[in-house]
Amino acid sequence: MAYTTLALVRALGITIADASDAVVNAAIAWADSYIDHYTGSHFEKITYNTAAPLRLDGSGTDVLELPIPVSPAASSLTKVTMDDVEQDLTAIVVYNRLMPDDRRWPRLQWKQAPAFTTWEKMICSQMIWTEGTQNILLEGDFGFLTLTETTPVEIGDVAAKIAVYKLSIDGIAAAGLIMALWTDSEIISESTRDRSVTYKGGGIGASSMRSQPTGYYIIDQILAMFRRIS
Repeated sequence: MAYTTLALVRALGITIADASDAVVNAAIAWADSYIDHYTGSHFEKITYNTAAPLRLDGSGTDVLELPIPVSPAASSLTKVTMDDVEQDLTAIVVYNRLMPDDRRWPRLQWKQAPAFTTWEKMICSQMIWTEGTQNILLEGDFGFLTLTETTPVEIGDVAAKIAVYKLSIDGIAAAGLIMALWTDSEIISESTRDRSVTYKGGGIGASSMRSQPTGYYIIDQILAMFRRIS
C-alpha cells in the first residue's frame, strides 16, 4: 500500500498525457520514502509477531524509545519479551496517545511502585530495560496511525504533493507549472538583527535558506507536524 493514491495526484493536475500511471506510481513510492526519511516514522500499520518481532536494544533505563509508535488502537501491544523472559504488559506504560500526541516521541516506560520507604528500596525496585543487543522483542501493531489504524489524511495529502514535486524534479512540465503556482502563493520573510529578507516561493534555494525539506511552505509545514521530536 501507499500513503496516497494515483487519483489524488491526478486531481492535482497531472494528466495521463503528462505522465503514465507507472511514472506517477513511482513518484508516489519516492514520496513515501521521502516522508519516512524526513519524519523518522512510518504511516502504515506494521504487524510484528513471534516469527518476526520488532527487535530492539535494551536502554539500561526505565524508558525504551521506539523507532515506530505502537498503534493507538486498543490492545495493540500484545507481547514484550526481555532477555528471553515474557514481561507483564500491565507493568508497562505505552506512550501512543493522540492527545497529547505521543506518536512523535514513541516509547515504553516501566511503571514505578506507588511508595517506597527508603531510597535504597526505590532503586532496588525500579524496573529497567536491561542493556543489551536486540534483547527486547516486541509484538503487536505499530505505525503512526489514526485510532482506526489508517494513514493520517494530512500524510496522504502531502504525499500526493511530494509526488508532484518529484515529477517536477524529473522535468515533467505540468508538474513544474503546478509547483510554480504553489510558489506564487507563498511570501516568506526572515529577519535578523542586521537585516530583513523577504522572498517569494520555494524550491531548493529557499530550502537551504530555511532548512526545510523541499522549500515549499505548503509541503514543509505539514511534514514538520509529523516529524519525530526525540
